[in-house]
Order: sequence, then structure tokens, then C-alpha cells
Amino acid sequence: MTTEKILITSAIDSESNTLREHYKSDHEIIAIGVGLVNASATISNLLSQNHYKRVLFTGTCGVIDTTAFPIGSVVHANRVILSDLSILKGDSFIPNIMTHDIQLTTHAKNALTVITCPGITKTESARHLVQNTLGNCAENMEAFAVAAICQRFKIPCDIILGVSNRIGATAHEEWLSNHVQTSHQTQSYLIRFLEE
Repeated sequence: MTTEKILITSAIDSESNTLREHYKSDHEIIAIGVGLVNASATISNLLSQNHYKRVLFTGTCGVIDTTAFPIGSVVHANRVILSDLSILKGDSFIPNIMTHDIQLTTHAKNALTVITCPGITKTESARHLVQNTLGNCAENMEAFAVAAICQRFKIPCDIILGVSNRIGATAHEEWLSNHVQTSHQTQSYLIRFLEE
């Protein structure tokens, strides 16, 4: 099927429900599931059966520095990295034949590197390791999967995330407190972004 629609994706419905209500049938809006495997499988299936002019992934993320990117602010990914703490420590590695670092095109001033790990960083020592290795960055569990599959299908991809928490010991509690409001603010931003 060929369409000029944009495929808008998020991990969970609450991260895209406002967009779904706003756009109705103008774009295809789908929750792809949480984590690398769910995101990869769903995006691969969608892109193998349909043609979209662009894919946009949205959701929430944690960041290292919430003074530079406060809770509720929005970031555009300019780079996505597949990693985990053992790789950042140098205890393991990803073979060079496997894609694990993708540059994305964005002209946004609020751009950051996004790291995708299989789990959420939950200690201050892990937070410091991420910061010392990558600087100020964002963390999201699906972003790399979306970018990698789009790269494979040669479809332009934007990753635009709302900051719901600081990476570290209180990340999950902050996400629970902030993700609904952050998701709503991010979707309002995306409506303006898509209509520019």
C-alpha cells in the first residue's frame, strides 16, 4: 500500500492518544510496544507492508541534566546509540559489523544524543558512567530500534521526546509522576511541529 501519510509511533497509547484524536485519519498513529524487541518487530512489520513518507517516534525520556532540559521540555534526537552499562564500562562490546550508532538529521536547537538500553538506568553510579561517557544525553528504550529499522527501509525518521525524568536513582518514580503531563505537552508540541 502506498500512502503519503506519516507513520507516528510511540511505545504506549498515552504517548500518542492526543495526536490520534487530532489527526484522526490524516496520519497512521500506532503504539509499537515497550522495548527494543517490540519496537523492532512492529516497525518492521509496518514498513514492510506500507510506504510512508516519514516516520516520527515520540514518547518520553530521561536526561542527564534537567537544568538544561527541564521536566516537560522536548528534545529532538540528533544521534541514537545502542548500548548498556557493560559496554560503557568497557566490559563488553558490539561487533563492528552491527549498527549501533546512527546520526539523525535535525535542525532543532534542542537536540541531544539518545541512548537506548534494554533497561532503565537506576543508580547514581550508572548515571555518572553514562554522563562521563556520553555527556548530557537522553535515555529511551525504543528510539534506537525505530531509527535502525527506518535506516534499513531508507525512510526518513524523526525522534522527538518529552523529558519526564532525570536519569538516575529516582528515574522511575519521576516517570510515574510526570509521564502523563509530559506526554500531553510533547504531543501539543508535535502538532505545532507537524503543521509548520
